[in-house]
Amino acid sequence: MQMSQSGQRSALNEFFQWESQAWVEAVADLSTDEKVYFMPLEKVKSYFTANDNCALSKILVELFKTDFPPIDPELLLRDHTAIFCILLRIGKGEFIEDFAQYEELSDRRLPFDPKRPPEEFTNITDDEAFLERFCEKQRMYCVPVFDGHMLHKNFGRQRLLPIISAEAHEKDGLVRKYVIEVYGPHNRLHASKGKDTAKTNTFVLKRYPKMAEIDYKQEVNGFRSVKQSESIIKFYGSFIQGDDYNILLEFADRGSLEQYFEKESPPSRGVDIIKFWEALFQLIKGLKAIHSVRPAHLNVNPENISVLSGGEVSSSDWQFKFSNFGLINGDSEFVQRDSHTYKAPEHDGSSSSTWAADIWSLGCIYSEAAMWIADGYKGIEEYRRQRMAESETTSFRGMDGFHDGSNVLQTVLDAHRDIEDRLRRSDYITKDVLDSMVEEMLWEEDRPNAKALARKADTILARARQKVSSISGDDSSRPPSSQSRPLPPPRLRPPTQPLPPIPRVLSPGLSSIAEQQQPPNVDKWRAQIQELQVPRSLFNNGPSSGSSSPTVPHQQLSSAESVSDFDRDLTGSVASWNFGDTNSTTSPSTPFSSPHVSAYYDYQGHNPNEGRPRAMPPQVSQEYRIPLPPRSTSRGHSYQIRQHSNSVDSAQAPSAPLLRFIQL
Repeated sequence: MQMSQSGQRSALNEFFQWESQAWVEAVADLSTDEKVYFMPLEKVKSYFTANDNCALSKILVELFKTDFPPIDPELLLRDHTAIFCILLRIGKGEFIEDFAQYEELSDRRLPFDPKRPPEEFTNITDDEAFLERFCEKQRMYCVPVFDGHMLHKNFGRQRLLPIISAEAHEKDGLVRKYVIEVYGPHNRLHASKGKDTAKTNTFVLKRYPKMAEIDYKQEVNGFRSVKQSESIIKFYGSFIQGDDYNILLEFADRGSLEQYFEKESPPSRGVDIIKFWEALFQLIKGLKAIHSVRPAHLNVNPENISVLSGGEVSSSDWQFKFSNFGLINGDSEFVQRDSHTYKAPEHDGSSSSTWAADIWSLGCIYSEAAMWIADGYKGIEEYRRQRMAESETTSFRGMDGFHDGSNVLQTVLDAHRDIEDRLRRSDYITKDVLDSMVEEMLWEEDRPNAKALARKADTILARARQKVSSISGDDSSRPPSSQSRPLPPPRLRPPTQPLPPIPRVLSPGLSSIAEQQQPPNVDKWRAQIQELQVPRSLFNNGPSSGSSSPTVPHQQLSSAESVSDFDRDLTGSVASWNFGDTNSTTSPSTPFSSPHVSAYYDYQGHNPNEGRPRAMPPQVSQEYRIPLPPRSTSRGHSYQIRQHSNSVDSAQAPSAPLLRFIQL
């Protein structure tokens, strides 16, 4: 059944109107500012499949003027979407029925070569104008997708690429650099998904001319050999377009290390300074990876070290990576020559130089990084002027290198020695780097290799972290100065109220303490002791040296026949006393010594502001409360009491016990 003529082109006109607003602007040629437009197939398929393929079905009905068009919409969407759009653009939409019959005329075969078109194309029509118009429009619908498997892929001469912007950068010999942005849906390069998603589609494109094809292949192979290294810029693929050989690399959004020193301020916090050196030490791992696949880099300098933020705001969290593999060979014409500033004494530009030259160059960079930590970029500039001034007396006049042809310049050694006075107080690592690492990296010979330097870097970082963690207030910082001087002591505010008076300490005499704490029957005890008459002949020469017990067993006391009933009572009471002044809480109280304070208390070492010693409540020990046995005179033992010459008067009470019981 034929469709009516009314509004027969409305669906097709709507498609053209939508298409005019859906074009994506792209770069036609990287060397010019010419812009072209292309149509992403994903957009077209989304338009066609909306509302259950409603738009596509209407267009097919209008083209074939029947409600039952001779082509399946599902087949068209799967294999011939771009072919169909091209035919619609040149006004030959009804030819889709013929194209859909051949696999060689599907979207996967685009673009067609106008000079050698597919045989199936000529079978459909032999109109040369048809072929010319088709090939002219096809580049707008067959823009390739950049994926992670591109390796020397040839896109042809006229094919558009999904590059929506390009900015030319510096030129290394005949090698040109561009910072490009790839159209998002066509970017499948597995770029790093960091915090800065806006830079995910941004890459560096290095373009080699045909005459530098060998250098192009060597660099591609070099990047592939160290693909897993985190200290070298990432390699995403390579392709050929016409006579140009292209390499896609990771984009360094913060430029080079030289630009970093010039634009950024040095870190001031101790932890941030450690982070900076930790990131810079990653270059050692980069050299280790490079030296594993080739003899040397031979072009290590701040311009060849890229800085990547990774979406981090703090500059101490940024990354440093080598942006290339240096000189391809000793006499290459297609890359930038190395700078004398960081060249080792033995490096004469020939391919015979070894990895030791790279160690020297990296040591020079670390030396300048230390000057930047201390004094900023002005410190680096002054450091370079001093080296240039000393070089005037050598064969390297007008250059700011680090050696005189064989030995390290004295300016370098003096700068390393004097830098400590200009470092921040929170910096616990920079001087250690110069003394423990850079000094060895600048040896004239027998320099450590990258593996040894990596171990030394880990040791330096561990020492710095330990110092920071052991010192409180590691965030303290000061601006660099020419002379270190201690900070003045803090000024305390005067008290707003008068201080409380210091407690008055009483005389620590034993008698005064004993008088305040004497038992109520002390007078009776004193009278009984004074009435007791003990002959002096009963005293022996003293207690046995082997006995240290302060008490005498009651059974031996009861054997003395001269003891009266009164004496027995007194002896039993005295035997219960503890004469050993040990200031123990188990000592019973006696009228001769304080039950709370030892007689040997050190009053000179006592702090006056502590007040009186704390009095512990006496605890009567049961050790000495043994009842006296019955009086017996059968044993021939007698006991004598030895009395000290000191008076028993409480006013003259000695600091040691008055009485001791000695066994004869």
